Amino acid sequence: MGRSGTSCLATNLPLQLSVNPLLHATGAGSIEDQLRRLPHLQGDRQQVIHRVRRDFRDVRKAKDAAEAIGHIPRPDEAIHLAVSGRFALWHVVPAVLKLSGQPIDELIIATLGFSKRNISAVCELLDAGQIGSVHLLASHYFKGTSNEIYTHAEKLFADRPDKAHFRSLRTHAKVLLFRLSDQRTITVESSANLRSCKNIEQMTLIGDPGLHAFHRGWILDLFNSK
Repeated sequence: MGRSGTSCLATNLPLQLSVNPLLHATGAGSIEDQLRRLPHLQGDRQQVIHRVRRDFRDVRKAKDAAEAIGHIPRPDEAIHLAVSGRFALWHVVPAVLKLSGQPIDELIIATLGFSKRNISAVCELLDAGQIGSVHLLASHYFKGTSNEIYTHAEKLFADRPDKAHFRSLRTHAKVLLFRLSDQRTITVESSANLRSCKNIEQMTLIGDPGLHAFHRGWILDLFNSK
């Protein structure tokens, strides 16, 4: 209550919702225009894994990503996680470095969004030789809503043209692909974006080399498309 005895909430004002121009654009900048101008998957793709050993874990109380994952999945193993939001998808990267004891030869990332901190961490690991190369596929929608963060990534990646590759398209996929220096591969399929949003998320880590090749193929096809 305010000093006059009336409520501080203005309940007599009508609720006004603004239109998101990125979702309702017409002509140049519309979804149809983006689909014409930007590379896109030409049809769906499928990969089937046979004979996989599955490990299901509720790790919502794990203190960090390394504790939640526990170990690097074997080629015939998939680790399914339910996580509480204590760590973001990005934190799987240092966790893999810790658990594997190996540098990452190649890291491929598909995410809707990311943070400046994510990008700075990627570049620090590139410069330190802990990651050999990185491809980052982000959402064209994120470019429109978080241009300052997007531009930060463009600049830092442009400073490392031989190791860092960046592209934004109409994508909502969340995938991490690791090829370690000992040639083991790890695929992470997740509901989470690279940056934290403190939500409950699911993640699956799969050691199958065929699944890694499957996701690597369609993502790099998009990078190589004009």
